[in-house]
Amino acid sequence: MTRYVLVFVFLMTGLMSKGQFQVKSVQENVVEYEKNKPVKKDREEKFYDASGNLVKQVFYDKNLKPNKVIEYQYKDGLLIKEIVKKGDNLKINEVVTYKYNDKGQKIEILKEDSQGKLLKRIVYAYDEKGLKKSKMVYNGKGELIEKTEYTYQYFKN
Repeated sequence: MTRYVLVFVFLMTGLMSKGQFQVKSVQENVVEYEKNKPVKKDREEKFYDASGNLVKQVFYDKNLKPNKVIEYQYKDGLLIKEIVKKGDNLKINEVVTYKYNDKGQKIEILKEDSQGKLLKRIVYAYDEKGLKKSKMVYNGKGELIEKTEYTYQYFKN
């Protein structure tokens, strides 16, 4: 089964800032094809702040009704929170919080449901050179469900 995805950007709005064009929002139509026939048609809209950070994504169903919204919050240029809203009323479904160390490296991701119940915790560790050493994923009960260790090979010039 071969699938092709075509993305049509049909509207871009922008802001002029110091002579440069900055994208404020992008709307996309996505049509997937299977055996040369369209099988899925969605629309996605992305909104950006003046710094170019993605601040909101809106996903629409085939009737162009929003069915998912993700809002992004930043602090000091780093993503600190995602709020995911789903369903007919776009109620909060999930909140994702990001934590960083003093070097700006992501050290923890917490995924919680709308009631604040922990669903998943991801912890990153780094070595003395600042390279990612490990990624550990825990379920909502605190049980380790996945562990990834990173090793690096160095070559002399």
